[in-house]
Amino acid sequence: MAASGEVVKGLHTVVARLKSVIEVVDEASKIHPIATIAWTIVSTALKGFQAESEVEKKIVELLSVLDETYNFVDTIKGMDRVPEALEAHIDDTIRQTIECVIFICGYCKIGYLERIASLALNPTETSAKIDAFTKRLKSTQSNRTESAAVHGLKVAQETLDVSLDIKRYQLIEQILQPLPTNTTTRPSCFPQTCVAILSDLSARLMVADKRNIIWLHGVAGCGKSTIAATLANFFYHQCRLGAFLTFDRESEASTVPQIIRTLASQLAKNNLGFGKEIFRKIHNNGAVAALTVAEQIHKLLIEPLNRALEDTPSTEGPLVIILDGLDECGPPQPRAELLAALGAQLHLLDKSVRILITSRTEIDIMDALSNPILEVHTVDMSLATDSERDIEIYFKTRLETIRTHPKNRSLELAPSWPGEQTIASLVQHAAGLFVWASTFCNCLVSAHDPNTRLRELLEGTDPAADRAMNTLYETSLAQTRGCDWTDRSFVKRFQDVFAIILLGESPISTAIVDGLLGISAPGCAHTIQHFHFLLNVDGEGVIHTLHPSLYRFLTDATQCGADAKWFIDPALHRRRLALRCMEIVESDFPNAQMARFLTRPEVLRDTSPPFRHACAHWLDYITFLECPVGGDDPLAYCILKLILGAFETWYEVYSMFWGEAELQSYLDRTIIAWLAAHGQNLFGYAGVIAMRRWLQGSPELSQPPLHTGGDLRYHNKLALAPTGTRRAQLVDMLAKHSPPSENARISEVIMSTSSNVIL
Repeated sequence: MAASGEVVKGLHTVVARLKSVIEVVDEASKIHPIATIAWTIVSTALKGFQAESEVEKKIVELLSVLDETYNFVDTIKGMDRVPEALEAHIDDTIRQTIECVIFICGYCKIGYLERIASLALNPTETSAKIDAFTKRLKSTQSNRTESAAVHGLKVAQETLDVSLDIKRYQLIEQILQPLPTNTTTRPSCFPQTCVAILSDLSARLMVADKRNIIWLHGVAGCGKSTIAATLANFFYHQCRLGAFLTFDRESEASTVPQIIRTLASQLAKNNLGFGKEIFRKIHNNGAVAALTVAEQIHKLLIEPLNRALEDTPSTEGPLVIILDGLDECGPPQPRAELLAALGAQLHLLDKSVRILITSRTEIDIMDALSNPILEVHTVDMSLATDSERDIEIYFKTRLETIRTHPKNRSLELAPSWPGEQTIASLVQHAAGLFVWASTFCNCLVSAHDPNTRLRELLEGTDPAADRAMNTLYETSLAQTRGCDWTDRSFVKRFQDVFAIILLGESPISTAIVDGLLGISAPGCAHTIQHFHFLLNVDGEGVIHTLHPSLYRFLTDATQCGADAKWFIDPALHRRRLALRCMEIVESDFPNAQMARFLTRPEVLRDTSPPFRHACAHWLDYITFLECPVGGDDPLAYCILKLILGAFETWYEVYSMFWGEAELQSYLDRTIIAWLAAHGQNLFGYAGVIAMRRWLQGSPELSQPPLHTGGDLRYHNKLALAPTGTRRAQLVDMLAKHSPPSENARISEVIMSTSSNVIL
């Protein structure tokens, strides 16, 4: 027996060879993604190799042949572009590499050997299989050298001179009555994009792991289905795809009763062993339609699959099942039954059956896959670090195709069109969403002048890019499970929560939302849990929206409809936000003596998130407000109560952090500018002048009287405030210099705060 060290050495060589291919081949080539995936799989297998394992010399020889097949790397290093004929040979070599390594891993007991205790490998059969791999690799190498075409090579399983029993499959279809499915039109990932996540997912699906279920989840339009289609295509060509189902709310194929039968039908077609077992299972009992969903899963999937795999050597590797868009599967009640059955039974499947599920982050799916008896690996699309790079590549590729299209030749668009700066702006606008990028590019495909249309779309004068997003939002909101839009309390809470998320100054966390709304646990999380297709909450509790267009959709009545239950009136909710923040600052800000402690950063950091948010942004929220000509007494009350109350201590604390010059500049840009535009409707002409002078820090507020007279009762009452303070000077200015008609309104508001003014 050969030492396992020789195998490890051989695998190291293959890893290095694949790395060379990745470095040499142009990233735009179709070979690059498959080479990256192969490198990930071989590297993963190498890491898991047990040093004490022994293998036969033939496997070492096989690795040597495998090494020799990569001699083409030196040849293509000097090529500007790999010829298509050679591309096919390289692609074939890489796919065979994957299968050889899976076989070696299984033989050396580092993968898919949960069944090996009861099934001893037949040495003669294994030796023959190694010989077949070796012969096939040598043949590929020879064909590549002669530039001959390679046709019909089946690399995923050992060569079997067996064709599907058509008659038997026809009988299976007659009994199961599966729905027709067509996944050939599903788009795959663009070359060079999503490489990291595709490599990670393919490795997890190919390499043995107890966690045989992978859940890929994320917001709507982030590319989950495109990734699923790409992986399905990859595993189909590896002859390892057992089934690929895609769900669509509008499709009949997404109804629960037919799903299991359709899944069983695809497995029977793609896997001969399963086809024999399912035929035996249903031939004598054709009443499968009468079975419950749970019974269908057990009798049509679990039992025949496990039985078929009992007779399959562990060296054969995985069988992959992909369920794309599970959140769009069926109406609520049947879907609940399906998820309950999947959650209770998927753990019974042999671990060589690898399942990829994609969906939005829906509550019922989370609950089903959180069952502790399941072995689930979760992949969150929002954590993908290369999404901006991928979308940049997508834009460059699509726009280059548009530029060079025959109908646009006369426009003579520059080779660099539309330019790096515009590409960067497009990437920023896409905000990680492929659906927006795709919609934007599709608008340019049919444009008479792509350059003009691109500029209009970016400037917002053409809303076409947003229309597709609006349709996505409207459909998703209307069909959100667990949400009753006729329930007034739910609608109000939705509007209150989303108003703060959309209108609030970033970052907005769940704690800030709860504090601004004054609600306790479970707080806004109880509402947000239904809308993970629109929102993402990170580990710090910070809430991120799906896309900037969500703000435009929900706050613009012309886009979502003024009568829509999810319409958020920005004027109404901005006013509420400003009032609430001023209330928090005034009521929770400590007195002058205690405020000195807040000038220490560590102390301020320990205060509550809503308090810090209100203190930092109450002035920002005021600047968005409009004031009616007739005034707004509640708003005037809150502003004066804060200015005559906690403002001086707030100013003292924040001048320590920002610096007095920066803080004064901030006041000039916000409340002082706002008072100049709107304050007269609240405080009258003289009152606004007094407040602006006071806020600007004028050392002497006692200016020549603007008017004579005034409300003596009001003046005398406020004269009780301590003299010598800037606050008392402001009160004095308001009392002395406001005309009677304006003074009455000020008096009414300030009189109610007199107890706060007198310290």
